[in-house]
Amino acid sequence: MDQQQQQLLKSFECPICTKYIVPPIRQCCNGHSICQKCFDKISICALCRGRKVEGRALVLERISSLLTFPCAYAEDGCDFRGPGDNIALHQSICAFSSVMCPLRFYECSWRGEKADVVVHCQTVHPQNFFFSSSKHFRSSRFCVCMNRTYHLVFYVFGNLFRLTWDLEKESGHMRLAMYCLRKNVDKDKFRFEMSCLMGQEKFLSVAGSCLPLQDDSDKFLRGKCFILNYDLVKECCDEDGDLNYAVTISKN
Repeated sequence: MDQQQQQLLKSFECPICTKYIVPPIRQCCNGHSICQKCFDKISICALCRGRKVEGRALVLERISSLLTFPCAYAEDGCDFRGPGDNIALHQSICAFSSVMCPLRFYECSWRGEKADVVVHCQTVHPQNFFFSSSKHFRSSRFCVCMNRTYHLVFYVFGNLFRLTWDLEKESGHMRLAMYCLRKNVDKDKFRFEMSCLMGQEKFLSVAGSCLPLQDDSDKFLRGKCFILNYDLVKECCDEDGDLNYAVTISKN
């Protein structure tokens, strides 16, 4: 893509979601362009606080038909490119646009557009979905060795991350890993740390990269998880036998 094309495409970025605006192109009374999805969600313009108008930006729509846009799901692996008047149709049927719930291990059968997954998780799985890059948790009665599995999803830095950790009673092994649920992210772009706490102090910590997960139906990538000894981790339990731990995600 040449520099002039890139500059033109930048003019078609929605000021709210920053994705490319393709027909129908909506606008406010002062001429600021907004994509249809954001237009439906707002009551006033995010840039000037002007009122929305029903008329479409027809000139911009004609110009968009002369430009080549990448698919909105290019970061997920789609290499389709097409003119503005065709890209919306492609995106509606793009194989990369439909995703399953990242917390489907809790018997959730939801499937929908990637753009809706955050709202779904926030609404249906509020106990396992977080917007903070640093969070404290408690695993009740961890002093009792039993099979258990936890899945925690974070939406930070514009990406979904899933922390999975489990305990196998028979082996006494505790596995844990944090994965980025975006297929083509640099493996060293994000890091995480999980610390078992004694009071407010860190007693045991593990840290590593948030590796991209190509198939989020996998709980763990082969050979790409931490393995801890249960008896060691149990030493962190408080007087009630609960395990308190902190999770932090950072961007390199």
